[in-house]
Amino acid sequence: MPAKSSTFYSLAVRHYVFVLPPLILLLRFATRKQDIFSPPPLALGSWQCNISVFTILTALLALLLILYFFVPLLSPKIKIGPQGIYILHANRLFTWDEISGASHVVIPQWQLAGDENWFDWEKTLIIHRYQQASVAIPDISIFSLWACKKYSPGLKTNLLTQGIASVIYSAWWLPFLYFLYTADWNLIISINMLNVISLVCSVGIFYWLILPYSICIMEKKRWHIRIPCQRQAEHTVYYLISKQ
Repeated sequence: MPAKSSTFYSLAVRHYVFVLPPLILLLRFATRKQDIFSPPPLALGSWQCNISVFTILTALLALLLILYFFVPLLSPKIKIGPQGIYILHANRLFTWDEISGASHVVIPQWQLAGDENWFDWEKTLIIHRYQQASVAIPDISIFSLWACKKYSPGLKTNLLTQGIASVIYSAWWLPFLYFLYTADWNLIISINMLNVISLVCSVGIFYWLILPYSICIMEKKRWHIRIPCQRQAEHTVYYLISKQ
């Protein structure tokens, strides 16, 4: 693969990063009555914290963003360039001549690899081929579709629909930042707990089930593919999807 190509990295490390937002919110809830620009009432012997709550929260948020966006750079997975899509660890190149399209979907881990993990979902790039089975590459960003369109402009993709879905997937950052810096919990406290639970369950069902499954079903019908995938090896980096 020539130097003029786009490299995409494994997103698997992000699964472990999501333990930080609840901890950060818990810290903010504990200091909700404290002025955000004043130090929290933390002391250990003669030592007393002189760093403001705002500075602490911003530092933790910066750490979260570093882990979320930069740590995956340590694990390159595929390259997309003028020749096609190259899977690094498998030393496998799929040329544009054999690729009919590309899809980006969110697939449950149990469908992707046959594992008994019902709560882990993989952002997956699917390479559709003219004559052979489609290829699924897990833990790849949706920006891989943009790279596919860049190097093969006529390629069919679901960039629009999955792009809209990705914006919805990322919407959780808005309430997170709101509660992080305002600590305005009165809105939640004022709502009936049953309504809060119903709202959280409804959003969760839409976020984790309805939206990803809908896009996955659309792509299955569009390309006539059959998911679950076929595991290539015990520790493979891609899977095969048979045609219907």
